[in-house]
Amino acid sequence: MITLPKKSLFYLAVACASGFMVYVALFVSALYFASSTTEYLGIARATEADVVALETEYYIAIQKLTKTNPEELGYVTPRKVVYVEVAGAPALSRAER
Repeated sequence: MITLPKKSLFYLAVACASGFMVYVALFVSALYFASSTTEYLGIARATEADVVALETEYYIAIQKLTKTNPEELGYVTPRKVVYVEVAGAPALSRAER
């Protein structure tokens, strides 16, 4: 019969206990990750529904603007269009022209 020294038995017990603790820690972290992923997925779906509602409102507003006749609101077509030429450097620029 083979006998093990007491120190070897102690080290094996510590190794088994630490391996079990690592296993439990990894298991708990996997459960936490799964639950947080499920929670974040629900939040993402709720946010997506909010975005879809806002897009619908936006497209309805754009459709109303497209159907609106500017002349009925008092706007007139300009007779002549003139563009302003650049006279100098922009106000926020330090570049010289």
